[in-house]
Amino acid sequence: MKQNPSLQENIADLSAINNQVLQETREDLENNQGVYTVKSNFGDLQVNPQNKIHFPNGLIGMKYVQNFSACEISLPNMELFRILQCLDNNYISFLTLPVDPSKTSYYTKEELAEVAKSYGIEVNDLVLVLIASFNKNEKDKVTFNAKAPIFIDTAKKLAYQCILDSHKSVSYTHLRAHETDSY
Repeated sequence: MKQNPSLQENIADLSAINNQVLQETREDLENNQGVYTVKSNFGDLQVNPQNKIHFPNGLIGMKYVQNFSACEISLPNMELFRILQCLDNNYISFLTLPVDPSKTSYYTKEELAEVAKSYGIEVNDLVLVLIASFNKNEKDKVTFNAKAPIFIDTAKKLAYQCILDSHKSVSYTHLRAHETDSY
């Protein structure tokens, strides 16, 4: 008599297939030296494999989503922003604002240096990135998650998101344009 596979066996099989597909996708991306187009939540984005950023620990709440690319936005009045496009899943992308760690007044230099050091990032190789969100009721207002910034090591192309206990979200009006940077 044939037994039905258990739910755990089905989940394990699906997980193995998913991991294989993701690995093949990663290998294809790494072998692809040319820029290609991805259909994302922000429209068609030009993805350059040279701009790949790896999150060894994933993002907070998404530990298995680890490969992203920084993409430029071709919309008016958005030149300071970048899209952090997931390479593992086209439906995952974030509007971000790069912040120059040496110019920001929102974090102390000591605080940034301590966190960067804990991840093995040289201060000169650090780019700080804040994830942006829009309030549905106040379409003009953009807020940034300053409590959980992303620390990018531009030399190693590694990134880490961490929670800083002393911070919370900040509105765009609190960040001055000269504090922004590119990554």
